[in-house]
Amino acid sequence: MKIDLKKELGVDDVVGPPRRCGGRTISLSSRRPETPAIERLRIASVDEGRCVQTLHVGPYDDEGPVLARMHDEAIAGRGLRMRGHHHEIYLGDPRRTAPERLRTILRQPVTGAETS
Repeated sequence: MKIDLKKELGVDDVVGPPRRCGGRTISLSSRRPETPAIERLRIASVDEGRCVQTLHVGPYDDEGPVLARMHDEAIAGRGLRMRGHHHEIYLGDPRRTAPERLRTILRQPVTGAETS
């Protein structure tokens, strides 16, 4: 999937001091005064390793029961253990998408269960 950083972040130019991310150099700056969140932007590479994931379709507030089932049934039922925090990957724009159509990948890093 190609992401247009200028459009998604509300910036006029993708310029400025470079940052390293996964062997690539990425630069960002904003000339628009209404984009204060640009200062909180964090670009990082994440090596999650082995994961269990599911696609949730619906409002963000309805993710809790899905995560609970993933943790209690899917992970434990396969003899796995959770490793670290779960991650959410948002595939829709909540400003333009009805809550019932929002899509989110819920991903939990896991490791094999300990053997006795």
